[in-house]
Amino acid sequence: MDSYTLEAMSLTAMLVLNFFDAALTLTGYNRGLLLEANPLLVPLITTPWLFILAKVGSVVVFSLVLWKLRWHPWTLPASFIAFLVYAGVVVYHFHGLINICSVVP
Repeated sequence: MDSYTLEAMSLTAMLVLNFFDAALTLTGYNRGLLLEANPLLVPLITTPWLFILAKVGSVVVFSLVLWKLRWHPWTLPASFIAFLVYAGVVVYHFHGLINICSVVP
C-alpha cells in the first residue's frame, strides 16, 4: 500500500471518528453527563448545528490541508497521529458510556 492510500485511509477514518466524537459529545452534554473539553467550542455547544459545523468543519479543513500537502514527508505521520488522537477520544467516550451504563440500573 502506498503512502497516499495510507494517508487517505487515516484522514477518512479521522473524519468518521470526529463525527462520532461530535455526536457523542452532544449526547453526553445534553444529558448532563459531560462537558466539551475544547474551550473554543464551549460557547457553541448550546447550538447543536453550529457546534457540529465548527467541530467537523475544522477537521475537514485540517484534512484538506494535509491532503493538499500529501507530497511532503511529514503529512503521513501527521495524519496518522491525528487519527490516533481521535481514536483515543472515541475510546474515551465509549469507556465513559460503559461506566455510566454499569452504574445506572
